[in-house]
Amino acid sequence: MSVLFPPRLAPGDVIGVTAPSAGVPEHLHPRLELAIKNLKKRGYQVREGRCLRSQHKNKSATKFSRVEELMSYLTDPDIKAVMPPWGGDLAMELLDLIDFDLLSRSKPKWFVGFSDLSTLHFPLTMISGWATLHGPNLMDLGAQKLDATTQAVWEILESR
Repeated sequence: MSVLFPPRLAPGDVIGVTAPSAGVPEHLHPRLELAIKNLKKRGYQVREGRCLRSQHKNKSATKFSRVEELMSYLTDPDIKAVMPPWGGDLAMELLDLIDFDLLSRSKPKWFVGFSDLSTLHFPLTMISGWATLHGPNLMDLGAQKLDATTQAVWEILESR
């Protein structure tokens, strides 16, 4: 099996922000806004999903809503990367619903994050053949100043 690396990100590219596991509760929306603002300051356009800003019983939405939005972002040719806010507990609910065969025929894009998102990284690579980035979640980018380790995500995504 060969692994396909997505193209590097460049200013003007669209980053899709959706929550395939846990969403962002209202009291953390200011931090989310800062993370999105930081993406825009780097020159990226941000497409925000419907699942992002909701949270109910440890998940952003029903598994069907989450997988529909995730699949639409992963197959949309205009979106160059998908950055969930963070993990959660129930990404495994999506595994039987994701069309990994379709993704293997689609142009790869960066899927970035860790924690419960690791549940999605593994099959994205092993079944669909996409390189993914097990690194900072979107909410880690919601700081006034990023530490060196978090900042390094841009060296990976923007160079190749």
